[in-house]
Amino acid sequence: LTLLEKMGRASVASQLLAQLVQVLNETHTACTDEWVAKFGKLDEAYRKAVEADKALEDEERDRLGRLHLQLLRSAVKWSDNLGTVRYGHQDLHELLGRQCWRMAQIYQEEDEQDAKDAAAHRPT
Repeated sequence: LTLLEKMGRASVASQLLAQLVQVLNETHTACTDEWVAKFGKLDEAYRKAVEADKALEDEERDRLGRLHLQLLRSAVKWSDNLGTVRYGHQDLHELLGRQCWRMAQIYQEEDEQDAKDAAAHRPT
């Protein structure tokens, strides 16, 4: 969390977060409300770090967004396997859904910009 909040190192943090979910699975750590709350804090810090880093190119920002999707999918699967709620904890599903929505918005904006660019280059 400190890596994200104080240093804004989203690319390094994404690798560590993926390892976290792997460790939780391998050690058969139960999905508790405490762990879900931690994922909520990590999600928020990660998104803020990515948004705050103005040096990130669009391709890198997109890659980090897709990595975050993978992390959240893995967290939902972990909560399904080692939690008390079938199909995973609702709060983790909400985090995943919000990230899916953000990514869809980004892709839609890119598609709209591509369409505008293509229209501007068409002969009249």
